[in-house]
Amino acid sequence: MHFLRRLFGRGILLVCVFASLLIGCSNAKMQQIYAPDGRVAYAVSCVGDGWHTWTPCFELAGEVCKQAGYQILDRREGMRRTMVIVCRPLPDAVPTS
Repeated sequence: MHFLRRLFGRGILLVCVFASLLIGCSNAKMQQIYAPDGRVAYAVSCVGDGWHTWTPCFELAGEVCKQAGYQILDRREGMRRTMVIVCRPLPDAVPTS
């Protein structure tokens, strides 16, 4: 019984550690700003991602701009990864008749 407790205790600890590395403290934050040309832009920053990827930033940018997509105006990497984006305009609807 003691052996099983130690085995499962370590297993749970390893799973928790691995999950926290995958998830990290990954959070992306966004702030509405204005681009130099006056367009509405967004400053997206990703902090604390355990794998140091841009994925949380890209996902948040996609959620904000949806189907229109976005253009990256500036991107900087360091302890905090940040990028400035603008949403692309939706194309005008094409008449079907």
